[in-house]
Amino acid sequence: MKALFVSVLVVFSLLAAAPSSWASQRPRLVVVVAIDQFRPDFLERFDDDFLPAWEKGKAGGFKLLLEEGASYLDAAYSHLPTFTCPGHATILTGAWPGVSGIIGNRWFDRESGREVGCVDALGSSETGQRSPRNLLVSTLGDELELATNEAARVVGLGGKDYAVMTLVGRMADLALWFDRGQGHWVSSPHYTALESLPDWVGELNAKGPAERFRGLVWTPLNPDTVFRNSNPEPVWEGVQEEPYGYGWRFPHPLGGDSPQDSEYFRRLIASPFGNELILDAARLAVGAEQLGQDDTPDILALSLSSNDYVGHAFGPSSPEVADTILRTDRQLAGFFQFLIEAVGREHLVVVLTSDHGVQYIPREIQARGGSAGRVFPDGLESRVEEALVGRFGPGDWVLAVLDLEFYLNHDLIEERQLEPSRVEWVAAEAAMGDPGIRQAYTRSQILSGQLPPTEIGSRVANSYHPRRSGDVVLIYESNWFMDEEVVTTHGTHYPPNTMVPVLLWGDGIPRGRHWRRIDVRDIAPTLSHLLGVGYPSGCSGQPLVEVLEGRP
Repeated sequence: MKALFVSVLVVFSLLAAAPSSWASQRPRLVVVVAIDQFRPDFLERFDDDFLPAWEKGKAGGFKLLLEEGASYLDAAYSHLPTFTCPGHATILTGAWPGVSGIIGNRWFDRESGREVGCVDALGSSETGQRSPRNLLVSTLGDELELATNEAARVVGLGGKDYAVMTLVGRMADLALWFDRGQGHWVSSPHYTALESLPDWVGELNAKGPAERFRGLVWTPLNPDTVFRNSNPEPVWEGVQEEPYGYGWRFPHPLGGDSPQDSEYFRRLIASPFGNELILDAARLAVGAEQLGQDDTPDILALSLSSNDYVGHAFGPSSPEVADTILRTDRQLAGFFQFLIEAVGREHLVVVLTSDHGVQYIPREIQARGGSAGRVFPDGLESRVEEALVGRFGPGDWVLAVLDLEFYLNHDLIEERQLEPSRVEWVAAEAAMGDPGIRQAYTRSQILSGQLPPTEIGSRVANSYHPRRSGDVVLIYESNWFMDEEVVTTHGTHYPPNTMVPVLLWGDGIPRGRHWRRIDVRDIAPTLSHLLGVGYPSGCSGQPLVEVLEGRP
């Protein structure tokens, strides 16, 4: 009997010790850094020029994570389109766009009859404002707030409202982004009223967050490196308007010498100094919001937007992108050192990834004999409209062409008593007459499960939301994209756009480079285990076993 009693005591003591052991390994602060428009090959291309992991006791940038953490350079998104809003939403929800509802940066809202942005607040008390309400699933931050009865702090900062809000979710304590019109940090009434912004934000705005950058001239940090790893000839010079009034070649003056220079803030965020601006505010947030200062875990989510603006303006092989990458490395090194000193290395977990990649400028590929080009939305819409009128009679058949999708006039289809699948197929066939369109899939095909069992078919299915997606989904040829006011972009299912790095570093994370394909959706469940909280409600990713090895 005594032996049985002792055995029971041992069992209960082990059960009691397990939570304590688990809790002791939870990080106090998880920092998620999403670099907007960042391909994994950038880390290999510039490896020789990054700061060392440690130098004279100071932390490095990318190499700190690459050499001392778990790195995955064969990570990818498995959805379409590969744009900023769905990418950021995927990182901490672990959900496909078809589940999260964030199917693109914008879509056509049939109820209001107009195009809407992914964080436009519709049908709520916040109508006319920016809001995360279109996100239909929880984020990791939401789950942490629920698990800790809101004792945790979840804070997000970045250069784009829609990137920050879809990263942190609905329940975050604070979401801030830099307003390129005003030059101030702002938020949404979903999180806090303008007059109720934390004191530290008000003080920062009063000083002018961007004042210290006025009058700077952007020149290469290391000209030898920058020009050795880039194409110095701007292929759009003389063809397209100069980006942000910078001119096509270094040096690029930021301007701002007078208050009348209304473009100064836009030029600032479209330079590598924009990332510095965001990291400056993040440092203040760590101290003011007391992030990582007790045993209840917190989350700081950052979206570094400058890389995206520079990439769109100059292209991935430009000296400007090369210099921005080198500067990002130095900026992250300073920020990582700050975090180690403020929170403690043993209490930190850092995750670095991106929302999408980017493709080369079509004209640059064409000049080298490759196949590339642009699809012009007006011409494509005219082609489809003409085909529908020819088959079904006069009418406004196409309501909108947005990125990779056509939205057809359902009322007109019903009025003419037509079978929707017939109308959709005529539109799809017409669209495929464009040289830049490889394939087109219809709403009826998608909803009835008739997509081909291919990678492209699965991506379309993963991304389709019945109430938000269009009637025809377009698949582009490689190196083609819908024409925009940029020299290049992203959005398609090809590797330059889908491939991103996933790097994790922190106490207890085994170091190693892992050359297996993972999905960006795998970040959220991995962090869920590290924090000891439930998976986000739409999560379909798988935890990264290499990161969790050795944990209780």
